[in-house]
Amino acid sequence: MSQKYAAEVVNQIYPGRVRLKVLSIYRQDERLGQLEKAIMGMGYVESVKGNSLTGSLLIFFNPDLAGPAKLYKDLHTLVGPIRAQADTEALPTSPRKSRPARTVKSPTKPKAPRYAAPQASSTAPPRFEWHAQSPAATVAMLESEEQGLSRAIALHRLAAYGPNLLDENRKRSALKMAAEQFMSIPVAMLGISAAVSIATGGIADAIVIGGVVVINAIIGYLTESSAEKTINALGNLLPTQATVLREGQRVEIPLAEVVPGDVLVLTPGAYIPADARLLNTKSLTVDEAALTGESLPVQKDAASICLAETPLGERVNMVHMGTVVTGGSGLAVVTATARQTEIGAIQALVGAVETPDTPMQRQLDHMGVQLAAFSAGICCLVFGIGVLRGMGWMQMLNSSISLAVAAVPEGLPAVATTTLALGIREMSRRKVLIRQLPAVESLGSVQVLCLDKTGTLTMNQMKVVSIRTDQHSIVLRDDRYWNMEGEPCSMEEHPEIMRLLEVVILCSEVTINESTPGSGLEGSPTECALVEAAQLAGIRGTDLRAGYPLVALHHRAENRPYMLSTHRLADGGFYLAVKGSPSEVLALCSEWLCGGERIKLTRKMRQSILDINESMASDALRVLGVAYGLSDQPDVETPSGLVWLGLIGMEDIIRPGMPELMAQFHEAGIETVMITGDQSATA
Repeated sequence: MSQKYAAEVVNQIYPGRVRLKVLSIYRQDERLGQLEKAIMGMGYVESVKGNSLTGSLLIFFNPDLAGPAKLYKDLHTLVGPIRAQADTEALPTSPRKSRPARTVKSPTKPKAPRYAAPQASSTAPPRFEWHAQSPAATVAMLESEEQGLSRAIALHRLAAYGPNLLDENRKRSALKMAAEQFMSIPVAMLGISAAVSIATGGIADAIVIGGVVVINAIIGYLTESSAEKTINALGNLLPTQATVLREGQRVEIPLAEVVPGDVLVLTPGAYIPADARLLNTKSLTVDEAALTGESLPVQKDAASICLAETPLGERVNMVHMGTVVTGGSGLAVVTATARQTEIGAIQALVGAVETPDTPMQRQLDHMGVQLAAFSAGICCLVFGIGVLRGMGWMQMLNSSISLAVAAVPEGLPAVATTTLALGIREMSRRKVLIRQLPAVESLGSVQVLCLDKTGTLTMNQMKVVSIRTDQHSIVLRDDRYWNMEGEPCSMEEHPEIMRLLEVVILCSEVTINESTPGSGLEGSPTECALVEAAQLAGIRGTDLRAGYPLVALHHRAENRPYMLSTHRLADGGFYLAVKGSPSEVLALCSEWLCGGERIKLTRKMRQSILDINESMASDALRVLGVAYGLSDQPDVETPSGLVWLGLIGMEDIIRPGMPELMAQFHEAGIETVMITGDQSATA
């Protein structure tokens, strides 16, 4: 659909079904309800289902009554006014009135819609691509200040948008947990049998059957109730305070009182209470494992402006609710709170999913239906034969009912529940909490297990173990360098390797606080390992950086699998330091350093370097290519004509017991899949 219709076609597989993306309903439950009601008013629309968390609409219509062209035209009439309303509403800034927003042009977007103000009963306003805005534009659009909000404005926004709290998962009541123990076909059959037994005078049978049902329910209820209390208690372990700027002063406030426009103060160990656009950073790293699953801390950069379509995990200028600062410091302006955050959307989407029955539940229900049908048929047959033979109908009815009761396996539900309860108890001993009994059986039905490598299978403790240049192969072991003959060697004897180690120090954001190797380093595990290796060679990182002042830095990105830093030289020129994917870095090079001389790279030499890289990767090493260059420009985004220095290999030690654990999985018939971003040979 054309953009003028304020909606975009996402999917149209067959006539009569279309999925649309509508900006004006994104995270706007009230507008979504209005639009769904209006669309259903179209005579040819059969059904419509929207999701405010994704801003999508799924419409089923009669293609014989209206084609896509008419549908799109009618939607334009409906969506247009709603979108216009969203674009003109303003963010509440004070209890008295809203001041006009300052106009600040974004480098990537000419103009963005204003931050819309909700009614007291609605959710927060739709978010925009804050990662595609500059810090100044973001502050202006949020009508905030770098010194933070005033207390009056903050209170007004808190009243308008509500507390910064995620919707708690609905806790199962004791009555619901108890009722769920009776919701299965075998238990229902037992209940019916008990009722019929009472009606026909079989009190003893009814008591036995009822006792089995009650014992089964008690076991299941007690087990699930205990697990529910333990899991709910874990939710009370999160921090309760956040540090923000209010009128230029650092203050501690409850997490629930953080509002859009607040300026967060980020320090090591700080829990990030809301989604926010970074305003400034100093070696800031954030653990985003809770949101993206990335086990390594992510380096953040406030100056970076991402493309609008940049994936969540690559938005280096944003921080998100539920993540934790692992190093450095910075300031960030809040762009979304509560369920409008990324983790809030995930929670809502997960909460909307209906849990399917487990294989055992399906099998028990299927068996129960078959058993009920079979026993009912046999009982009717016995009853009919007896009546036809002249026996009393009451006598035959009692016999048939007794036969039906005997056909029901009274012990099956109790055995199944007891077995699952024992499974939950055993998992609890192994530090695994399970909320519902059937989940134990689902766990036992796993056939394929996918595991992240870094930080899961490994210790996430990188260490340099090998360096390969044109003529040398050096091994780093026991904090000493060794040559291929197994003899200790000094790196001062190898100027090419010293140059390589200098480059990895320059091309990094590790904060060096002390000169002692392996200590006083703050940064990602990979970069800390590289700097530590350079320190062991006798290089003083602080002195080196003082002699090569940093001018510009470009991190690894989706289309740039290497890191590039530019440093000022004493003669006015600029020094380029590059490290990253060996093949990509090699493609930027035209020469290589051999015996202190720069020699033109030939096709044969390039292939030799790639073969060495493959060999190192096959030894389960993470391999980086290193190069340097000279430039007359202070900021180069895509360098060329670099000088190749060599390869540096690192290893991440496997966690103890991993080989044995994998063997146990395979013995149990579970296929294991390792997920990693490393080279295929490394994996």
